[in-house]
Amino acid sequence: MGHTGSDNITDATTRHALLTRWRPFKRIVPGTKSFDQMSTIEKANSARYLEHHFDLDLQVQHTPTDKKAVTLLRDGFAGLGQVLTYALLHFEGQAQLIFVTAEDPTLIRRLCSDDFIRWQDTDPLPLNAGSIRALHLHQYGFAAILAITTQVYSSDDFVHWNPLTQLHQSQTTTPWYVYAKYPSKIAGGQALFVVPDSDSSQAVCRWGEDWPSAAQGTEESVAVQAPQGCRINDLIIAARFSDSQCAFVADVQCNETAPPQPHYILPQDIAITDGALQPLAYTSDTPPHHIRIFNRGPSYWLLTFLRRCDQQDHLFWGYIDWDESPPTLRSLSTAVAFDEAKSIVGLI
Repeated sequence: MGHTGSDNITDATTRHALLTRWRPFKRIVPGTKSFDQMSTIEKANSARYLEHHFDLDLQVQHTPTDKKAVTLLRDGFAGLGQVLTYALLHFEGQAQLIFVTAEDPTLIRRLCSDDFIRWQDTDPLPLNAGSIRALHLHQYGFAAILAITTQVYSSDDFVHWNPLTQLHQSQTTTPWYVYAKYPSKIAGGQALFVVPDSDSSQAVCRWGEDWPSAAQGTEESVAVQAPQGCRINDLIIAARFSDSQCAFVADVQCNETAPPQPHYILPQDIAITDGALQPLAYTSDTPPHHIRIFNRGPSYWLLTFLRRCDQQDHLFWGYIDWDESPPTLRSLSTAVAFDEAKSIVGLI
């Protein structure tokens, strides 16, 4: 059932399947090992090795350590303003960040970054979606799927966007693909997790063979429930180990005068409520909100989040290690820590 490392990585599919079905005792992290010391599965999970072996340009790079980069990691990126919502996706080698501010809630601005630290302004998205309350991005195949409050689009270049479907009376919509049988016994196919206007204390899962079918809500179930007297302001879902083991993370508001707090739940079935969301621990001085996953490793999320600093929102990097008890959102404030996190998810 196992073998030593080799140069043969022409077909790593089977090894990846074994890795996700039978968990090793210790997380597989290629890190900065020399190539001759890497096992086959470490090579298959190392962008640095794949770049070398196949003579590719995967834009593998360590975090810059100049004064500006160090400050941005420690203090967060402050160039967003008063953010209403944002979304993030690692797409074609770049970090693509889109966001909406209180100054103009109809304009979807866009930033790009090659090193994930410095952000460059680029053309806004050419979409007329009205006043926007929520943005969520999800990659499906080679396409980016974008949910804008009540509308869903797709794009393969972040310039041209094709409308897929539209919902009604939704505060936030999170697109996801549900593999049949093991992440859910009842849902399957294209899925939309919707916080309805009529009851913001819960999120419903709507699914179907395609996005329009999912939007219709013919197949629907309550998937997430906030604590009593609270509402869900933002919701994400992703696998935490394999696609059969997922996690929800949400911004939950229980007091109108207090900021929302991060909550989470590890459901048995992602389409069926399994108790209420519970508080997610964090290490920052003020509560993180609008958590967005950038990349994943086994039981590990590399992510960004917003945090209020000096009356404005700053963008920070962080991670959640789902093997930790209790799971805790921890900040990545140094180049060394950020590179370690990138090596865990295979970006180095």
